[in-house]
Amino acid sequence: MVAMIPRCAKHIKCTAPRPVPFETAPVGQTSTRGPAVRGAAAALMYTAPPMTRLELHDLKSDKRAGELARLIESLAGDGHRLVVWVADEGRRQIFDDWLWTFEKLSFVPHSLWQPSMGEVPDPVVLVGEPGNPNGATVLVIGDDPPPEDWAKDFDEVHDFIAPGDGGDKRREWWRRWRDSGDDS
Repeated sequence: MVAMIPRCAKHIKCTAPRPVPFETAPVGQTSTRGPAVRGAAAALMYTAPPMTRLELHDLKSDKRAGELARLIESLAGDGHRLVVWVADEGRRQIFDDWLWTFEKLSFVPHSLWQPSMGEVPDPVVLVGEPGNPNGATVLVIGDDPPPEDWAKDFDEVHDFIAPGDGGDKRREWWRRWRDSGDDS
């Protein structure tokens, strides 16, 4: 199940807490993925399937590398583990280089992942094939949309929406993605 609630003109985001199994959030305690659980009715709240939070960031132009790097730096700086989806191999290599040089005093520890590498300890991993080699909870989209089912495995998904028809098509793709996981 995926939820999108309009937050402002720039973002579409689910503000609801992400449910966790009841066993991991005992009555009266706050889990890291939801509010305090109180009473017998609260147990029912934690039986719902997890929801992926989707954030769509509006771009001012078709250029996304700078905004993408700043978002990755911010999320990684907050302690999140990220998978960055860049489907095109050439773009992935260019973005790998860009993360080392986009600002003079910035450093985003990351790796350019291939399936033969297996699991990696890096907090940020650039991928071109579905995988979660670093146990990430956040997926950031660097170019084309990812495989739909794979994207729903993450707690959060971030994408950038360019202005114009391309952005409208991308936003529509995400609406279909959200609706494909809705059982209602």
